[in-house]
Amino acid sequence: MIATLPQGFHIRPATMDDLNAVAELLIACERADYGESESTLESTAAWILSVWQCPGFTLEKDSFVVIAPGDCCAGYVTVWHPENDLTELVASPRVHPDYCGLGIGSYLLRQGEVRARTDSTLSSGCYDRAGRRQPAPRRRP
Repeated sequence: MIATLPQGFHIRPATMDDLNAVAELLIACERADYGESESTLESTAAWILSVWQCPGFTLEKDSFVVIAPGDCCAGYVTVWHPENDLTELVASPRVHPDYCGLGIGSYLLRQGEVRARTDSTLSSGCYDRAGRRQPAPRRRP
């Protein structure tokens, strides 16, 4: 796995100011994957905002954007668990098609793994190194 980003790229938590840039990235990925996008910028931004406002999601610690030279959003990942299921981990790295093949997706995946391992609410109930599901600790009444 790639340990660093390409020269001139950096990673940081997403902010509300990134909403449209992340929406544009997701639409570009949809076009690259399917040849077209059925989503509009407005509907995609609304969907992203609904995720960012979900109970249990904290934008500053549960999301990352990779910024390319020229301030373009080259990659995005969220790593969080829904408030109602501490055993479920949601992680979805995406890389803008213009920046594929540079190791950004691998880097985002690694950031997600690090994030999951450093948050006890994310790491409880996940899988061990051999891929076996580990039970979540029981909560006392």
